[in-house]
Formats: sequence, structure tokens, C-alpha cells
Amino acid sequence: MHTEVKSVHHVHVFARPTPRRDHGPRIIRSLRRNRRRQTRIVRKATHGTNDVNDDDAKEEEESYEKFVHKITTPRVKFGTKIHRTLHHHAFSKHKSYAYQWQAFCARSERYDYRDVVSEEAETFLSAFHFKLEDGCKRFERDVKTGKAAKDWDAASANHPTLGLVAIVASWKATVEAVCGKPWLFEDEEEEE
Repeated sequence: MHTEVKSVHHVHVFARPTPRRDHGPRIIRSLRRNRRRQTRIVRKATHGTNDVNDDDAKEEEESYEKFVHKITTPRVKFGTKIHRTLHHHAFSKHKSYAYQWQAFCARSERYDYRDVVSEEAETFLSAFHFKLEDGCKRFERDVKTGKAAKDWDAASANHPTLGLVAIVASWKATVEAVCGKPWLFEDEEEEE
């Protein structure tokens, strides 16, 4: 299975794999099986791979499996409609989230921001929430290390309703209210 990343104005939308009805154990097994199949095909095509290529392939496969596990964990833990639930909560209470969602949909140029009930919406919301949380974590990390002053625009970061500070606060408040924890997609290092 080939996972391609399409970059649209600094927003990465994962085109594949397209999840099925749920991100449960069945889809995880399917994604792993397809990934192993692809790895075998690549190995056959290269004829006589050496240990370095095998190590790279194993590292890539492990990295991919970690990503799949990370992005599917919320649906396994909180149910298959967790992203729609988070979206309804955040969209109705936080203007900064609503603007980010509309901008994300506009940048993708293929999704109507008003469609939040279909199964495709759950998948698209999952990608949006993953990118939103990743950006929030990067911003918080840069604030802690002092890199935020040079890497982020201060005027836009401190805007009361649309700034990065407001976006981080709205996302964390939503996840805390719905899930009872500060982040939806937690790293394994953070959990330990």
C-alpha cells in the first residue's frame, strides 16, 4: 500500500490509506498486512537486498505502524464517532476552531466544511484533528524552548480569537471536556 502525502499550502492531507467504517482492530490488521505485502514486493523488485535495506525497510514499517496506531487509538478508545463529537463541541463553542476547520476544508479544495455526518467526514475530521493537534504541540514546545518568538508571528499568535494561543486553548478545552485528557493523540513517550 502506498501512502502519499499531498501538500496543499502547508497542510498535509493523507490520501491513503482510506479507513473503513471503523478504525478498529480489523482495519489495523488490514493496513499492516498491506504494508507487509508492499514491503515484500519492493524487496523482490530490488533483487538481493542487503542488510542495510532490510533495516531501512523494518524501520520504515515500524514507523508506519506507530503512525497507524497513533492515529487510530482515539477511535478504538473513545468510539468510532469521537471526531464528530469533538467537532460538534469545538465548533459550537470556539470561534478559533471553526475558522481553522473552514480554512482546512478550503485548502483541501475537495471537502465541504458543512458535511460532518458521513463516514468520510469522520476520516477527514481525524486528519484535521491530527494536524491541528500536531501544530498545537509544536507551538507549545516552541514557547517552552523560546523558539516561538522567531518562528511564529507574534501578532497572529496573540490574536484573541484567531491566534495560536486561542487555537491551542480551544482544542485543549474541547479534548478535556469530551475525553478527560489534554491531548487526543498522545505520544507513547508522553503516556509513560
